[in-house]
Amino acid sequence: MDRWPRPNTDVILAPDAATDLVFHRFELSVVAGPDQGLAREFGQEQVQIGSSQANDLALSDRTVSRFHLVIETAGGTFTARDVGSTNGTTIAGLRVQQVFLDREALIELGNSRIRFRPSGDETTLELPHQDHLGGLTGASPKMRQLYALIARVATTDLPVIIEGETGTGKELVARILHDKSNRSAEPFEVLDCGAIPDTLIESELFGHVRGAFTGADRDRQGIFERADGGTVFLDELGELKPDLQPRLLRVLEAHEIRRVGDDRPTKVDVRVVAATHRSLAELVNRGLFREDLYYRLAGCRVELPPLRDRLTDIPLLAEQFLRELRDAGERRAPATLDVETLQSFMSYSWPGNIRQLRNAVERLAIMGRADLAEREPRQAPRDTDPEILLPMREARESFERRYLEDLLSRNAGDLNRAATAAEIHPKSLARLLRRYAIGRG
Repeated sequence: MDRWPRPNTDVILAPDAATDLVFHRFELSVVAGPDQGLAREFGQEQVQIGSSQANDLALSDRTVSRFHLVIETAGGTFTARDVGSTNGTTIAGLRVQQVFLDREALIELGNSRIRFRPSGDETTLELPHQDHLGGLTGASPKMRQLYALIARVATTDLPVIIEGETGTGKELVARILHDKSNRSAEPFEVLDCGAIPDTLIESELFGHVRGAFTGADRDRQGIFERADGGTVFLDELGELKPDLQPRLLRVLEAHEIRRVGDDRPTKVDVRVVAATHRSLAELVNRGLFREDLYYRLAGCRVELPPLRDRLTDIPLLAEQFLRELRDAGERRAPATLDVETLQSFMSYSWPGNIRQLRNAVERLAIMGRADLAEREPRQAPRDTDPEILLPMREARESFERRYLEDLLSRNAGDLNRAATAAEIHPKSLARLLRRYAIGRG
């Protein structure tokens, strides 16, 4: 990247045309398995499917993982994503990790089959007209959706799980939830579960009494007692050892703790907000996180978007960071980035998210260089299926051709058997075979 600053040019930001979010509705109906006949229609951003009662579509099939599959809708497209399930997800005879759905499809989970069918209508979510909330900045639809969610849950005592990549601002969201709650005048205590040694984490959480272990020369309060009446923010909760998870569950259910070395319970009144960069649903599937604890914590899930999914917020964020630098006395910081620098920032993937952007802006203002490690456009990982790099029409045609060839092969070229296996009419299958010039020999 060249030296900076360049001749200062004001960047004109077009207002975001989208004042609300539109989610295309779809229906899920169980056509085989223990829950056959169950049908639900959804019109929301994300639908979670699995055997846990915490799912949007909960199945009783014991061959389905607790958190098995997520279907997401965005920009008029549907995406099905396996959430680290044990038995996998199969569509059209192929085991998939993530796949786009643009038409009716049959999804196999364990011993169950679920028919996915787009409904053809929409659900509209009205968004607030604002470009910041507390210390959060951004006018993209994803951020305005986040502001609306925070406003709804902040005044409740619901436990909250904040999920998002490193550097997306999870602690900032937790602080806003506290500041806008009825507990704002009470303590806000933070504990990073991944930064405390295993030998100390229990005492940090619950406290200890004198003589409980070597070096315990006095009674000590843990984070829940210190935050009594306020909010406890447990960062990187996914790192919490399994043997301590039942004790955290007791805090949520009975509102009491026991100090290490003490047999007497102590009542506490706290709201718990937890954050993790890992998927707790996947940890539940792997037996590393208790399902009942997840269920208690998931009163509300807040998912923070990575910066690469809201690049239009970069100009606002950069101006905020530059303003903070000027307020701190850094006279070299301009009011805004020049157009060329801004364009280079908006073509970068920002693996470190907001934290990395802030550091880059500070280096530009003080050193004159951003020194971004990733200079070239983003590239797909080496093990990525090359078909995902094709235009959607070509990728779909390539998939359909391979599927039809495999379908015929598995059914020894028998059209009727193949049509039955694919659950389509033989005439429809014959038409597809003619389209791709696939013979039955």
